[in-house]
Amino acid sequence: MELFFFINKGLHILTAISGVGAATLAEIFYLKAIRDGIVDESESKELKITYKVMRLSLIILIFTGLGMMLGWRWELKGPEYFYNPVLLAKFSAILILLLGVSLMHARKIPIWLGGAISLVSWYGAAGLGKLTEEFFELPFSNKISYLIIMLGYFVAIVITAFVLKFIHEKIQKV
Repeated sequence: MELFFFINKGLHILTAISGVGAATLAEIFYLKAIRDGIVDESESKELKITYKVMRLSLIILIFTGLGMMLGWRWELKGPEYFYNPVLLAKFSAILILLLGVSLMHARKIPIWLGGAISLVSWYGAAGLGKLTEEFFELPFSNKISYLIIMLGYFVAIVITAFVLKFIHEKIQKV
């Protein structure tokens, strides 16, 4: 059983890394593609592959995350572990990622806002994932709340959205 949990955790980390990379490349490829106002066939292929990697990473990340929770339960971790504010913020970031991507693909939000949600969510979930198991060892762990983490997350989305909107406007004027 330990081997399963070891492999599951490794796969979880690898898919988080590939998701972060795919989100970054998707934004770079998209900005490159809209420079001339036309997304040609090769640019479209790059974007499609990148989005497929991102989707696959997200699916595997969710299932391996559930597998990790099963492992923690197997090890009889207490409720303080499952109600860890860092872990809850990570779950929230993944849910917001799913919502943001769904709204972007349904064309309910602008692409620069969807890109900001995607980037911040992937990077945020990866960073929070790193902190999840080490949370109780941090000297300031009793001072961090879910609300403070989420406030930082939303501030990061707003800043990233403004930067991406600025870049989109600059590119489209050229």
